[in-house]
Amino acid sequence: MDAIFAKPFDRKMLMTAVVRAISSKEEKWGGGTFKDAGVDFRIDLKFPELNYSAGGQGLHIGRGGLFVALNENFPVVKARAAFSISFSQGEVDSLDGEGVVRWVRAQAAGADQSGCGIEFEQLSDRCRQPVINLLRRIKMKAFIPKN
Repeated sequence: MDAIFAKPFDRKMLMTAVVRAISSKEEKWGGGTFKDAGVDFRIDLKFPELNYSAGGQGLHIGRGGLFVALNENFPVVKARAAFSISFSQGEVDSLDGEGVVRWVRAQAAGADQSGCGIEFEQLSDRCRQPVINLLRRIKMKAFIPKN
């Protein structure tokens, strides 16, 4: 399971984490409507194509979220984020949804760019299945920086 809990445990949080852990990506990232009113941070970007390997284009997708390179106006950890990212070519033409900021790197460290990691909570109907297909094909490992 991808979770760490401080003691004492909150039963509701524990149950939510268990349900998320045993749910499929289709179930986790689908359904409902975007809660645009509760968004703290918004990302609107355009790239030539989705880069899911190591590189320097400023956006990287992982098995449960994405990294966005930023130089300023960093969100806070646990902020609600909405994202709309389009790609002019490739198997995924857009990445639209909402998530939670899980970590922030305010300063570049060596080859690691400054930016933030956002965990997916919901993906649009249009991009959900192409993103899930991509993640299944590339079988990426989890990455959360140690800072």
